[in-house]
Amino acid sequence: MLHSIISQIGFLWMSAVCLFAFFKGGFVERAAAAVVSLSWALTLALSFVLSGLFSRQVEEFTFLGVDALTAIALLALALRFAKLWLGGAMLMQSAELALHGAVMAEWGLSFRDYMIWNNLLTTGLLLIIAYATAVFWCRRSRRRSAPPNTIAHA
Repeated sequence: MLHSIISQIGFLWMSAVCLFAFFKGGFVERAAAAVVSLSWALTLALSFVLSGLFSRQVEEFTFLGVDALTAIALLALALRFAKLWLGGAMLMQSAELALHGAVMAEWGLSFRDYMIWNNLLTTGLLLIIAYATAVFWCRRSRRRSAPPNTIAHA
């Protein structure tokens, strides 16, 4: 899965965004980054294990299952914490899930088009997490730099 330079750059981009969320984000941003990181790690591990053992269709169903679990985990986070950006992240992941389904149903999508759309959706998901982390980080630093509330006694 990391055979081309583009996939290696994507892996570095995903790693950078998730590390940014882990170190500068709040609990929700860290949880979303953990879901994405675990999804990628599971996909890489399953790709390594299944590559020579089973047909390509078994691999595609497995990756579809991993993407479905990721979408469900992001949905659970969105329902629990009611953050708008989590809804956007979940929609990006759901669109990626639909893209996998379209490829499996053989709707005439070429491999090149599939990869372009897959990379765009993944980039969108990562941009949403990076944006949410940056917003949380700025708000937290503003709260820390603000003077404490003092009540003047007359």
